[in-house]
Amino acid sequence: MSTSELQVVPIRQAEAISRQERQGYDLLRFRPIKAFVRWRGFPYVFQTALLAFFVFMAVLAWGLYPPEGVNDKLFAKTHLANLLVWGLWWPAMVWTAVLFGRVWCAVCPLELVANITERLGRALGVKQRVLGKWLRSGALIVGLYALIQMLVAGASLHRTPAYTSLFLWGLLATAALTGFFFRDRAFCRGFCPVGLLLGTYGRGGMLAVRSTSKDQCGDCTGKDCVRACNRTKLDARSCPSLLNPARVNRNADCLVCVQCVKVCQPENMGLFLRRPFHPVSSMPGVAWRSRWL
Repeated sequence: MSTSELQVVPIRQAEAISRQERQGYDLLRFRPIKAFVRWRGFPYVFQTALLAFFVFMAVLAWGLYPPEGVNDKLFAKTHLANLLVWGLWWPAMVWTAVLFGRVWCAVCPLELVANITERLGRALGVKQRVLGKWLRSGALIVGLYALIQMLVAGASLHRTPAYTSLFLWGLLATAALTGFFFRDRAFCRGFCPVGLLLGTYGRGGMLAVRSTSKDQCGDCTGKDCVRACNRTKLDARSCPSLLNPARVNRNADCLVCVQCVKVCQPENMGLFLRRPFHPVSSMPGVAWRSRWL
């Protein structure tokens, strides 16, 4: 190796370190967090538990209407399903996105349902479609979210347990059917009623999946994070949302599922903790750490 080549290596290393510091602090430097993120059970264990919660709430609220003469608002405050779904889950999902990006999407049970039915459809030989331009634009998502808001205001969707049950079953059925007839995480990308909302609120979230070195991504020959043959694997897949992890520079479309972290052989993907509400920290690395750690 020539002298000039020897000089390039430390320069690249210094540039990579500087880039990491600007992006925030890479949580994967902590071995327990790295082991947890790379665990084969993540996020499936959490998705399964939340799916059981969804089904339990839907069954619990099925067919229940406020008794005659009882105010629906008062009745809603006494039923567990309404309290947990509309009083806890719905606002927590939004605030989690504001603070930490789309981390809810990483453990969302609807993604699990769509994932299972997509695999089932593929196994049965169903000719699964790709999302068209109109669906990718988010137009249907806006319409579905507007419909939910109108049902909340006009039909007291959030106050009647029976309606809440239908809402939950409707979400599960939509995820299942979408996964069966479409491919490549179609439900999350084109049908989820809160997809655009969480993507917008999550832009300044404190958690972000980013590459730690552009040069290392450029020199990578495997490209496992984008290879189509890796997309159907159960774990350590190429990006199921069809993103190029090496070029991701915002949180709007990244679901923080960390599949790119698992599949990256050079271990060049990081899970960064950043300043809140700032897409990229502009402070020097030393100042960033001294202020926040």
